[in-house]
Amino acid sequence: MPNHIHLLWEQLKMNGKKFPKNGFEKFTAKTFIDNMKASNNPALKNYAVTAVDRKHNIWLRDPLAIQILNKEMAAQKLDYMHLNPMQPH
Repeated sequence: MPNHIHLLWEQLKMNGKKFPKNGFEKFTAKTFIDNMKASNNPALKNYAVTAVDRKHNIWLRDPLAIQILNKEMAAQKLDYMHLNPMQPH
């Protein structure tokens, strides 16, 4: 899949949100959309949807989010990210 991102982060303290990934998705989607609008980027139309609660959708619904339970699991996920670069298509 040529258009995806892998993130590994540590939540140092609670920020009031049950799922930190939701805040990340909301912030980044709004930033992308605002930047495309400001620059009149024609690619914005590729993200248009006919949903009741939004005009554009940047992220897939229900992306895979995995809680890392120990250092070994973190190392395995980090190795996966480093050893599996995106394909050139």
